[in-house]
Amino acid sequence: MGKFRCFRRIITALICSALLLSVSVPVSAKSLTPAEENAGQPVAIRLSFVGDCTLGTDVNFGGVRFTDYYAKYGPDYFLTGVRSFFETDDLTVVNLEGTLTTSKSRANKTFAFKGDPSYTKILTGSGVEACNFANNHNRDYGNQSFTDTTNALDRAGIAWVCDDNVRILDVKGVKVGLAGIYELAALTGCDSLVKKDIETLKAQGADVICVEFHWGIEGDSVPDKNQVTLAHNAINYGADLVVGSHPHVLQGIETYKGKQIVYSMGNFCFGGNSNPKDKDTMLYQMNFQLSAPDAAGHRTITATAENVIPCRLSSVTTSNNYQPTTVTGSEARRVIAKIQQRSDAAAAKYHTTADTIVLDPAFQ
Repeated sequence: MGKFRCFRRIITALICSALLLSVSVPVSAKSLTPAEENAGQPVAIRLSFVGDCTLGTDVNFGGVRFTDYYAKYGPDYFLTGVRSFFETDDLTVVNLEGTLTTSKSRANKTFAFKGDPSYTKILTGSGVEACNFANNHNRDYGNQSFTDTTNALDRAGIAWVCDDNVRILDVKGVKVGLAGIYELAALTGCDSLVKKDIETLKAQGADVICVEFHWGIEGDSVPDKNQVTLAHNAINYGADLVVGSHPHVLQGIETYKGKQIVYSMGNFCFGGNSNPKDKDTMLYQMNFQLSAPDAAGHRTITATAENVIPCRLSSVTTSNNYQPTTVTGSEARRVIAKIQQRSDAAAAKYHTTADTIVLDPAFQ
């Protein structure tokens, strides 16, 4: 059975590094430690993940919208509260939920999100190198909006994953494989795609495999059976980390066969609501220690350590100003307690064992 838990923050900061595509094309300003310096040596890498980032708005929204903030404050405004974490890790991955397009062909749906293609500057200016684009808003303005968005990401040097489009990034000499799966349409029927993606990444020589799912039920604080089944299967197939998004609220964390599953990271830089009732979120970091490469060039994970950083999706409590920020003191303790309670609830529902969540002293 799995074990729902959260983990201690690593105290020692890891050295910031270069992030390269598998074809050795730089995609990031994190270039303090060239990959060549780690050749033949053990290495440690830190990966950061956050939840739903809707870099835009619905044209039908009233009030002060994400686009209004962009026009007033520019791209550097939005992630200023978490930029220090993104710029000092080795890879930052967000869930991009919405399109970056100039198309006016809005889909006939309740919510349809778009921002200008130039909004990639929000990500590139704050140390974000990759995104999951497998979700229910990646064609909000038709197929053209999907193409417009992925073209904008490509021009900006941001790696993106979506269903059968997987990526391997060279992070300090470690081949990090990323896959993104949209579960909602197929439910457990997407299991074959999960297996295929992981097999593809293995065949391409990935040392570490991270899978992000867009799944679950909006507003539910406990993962559903499909989430648990797919997460466990992903790890059975070879994933080293599973993270999730879509419920728009935090869900618990599970350890299954020694691997972590973060069922929902909540909203993050979220233009989809000007004042969501639940503003709690997190910044999830996984630290991997890897061996020196073997004769075939493959590295083995020798140790992991996790860091859950409590956050709020807005730097003010009365509304959403689209500027996620870390929280400290009583707010941090409350957010961590919420994740603990939801981990416990999931553990009880699925007959697993919950561990105690430890809040790093820096946030107490």
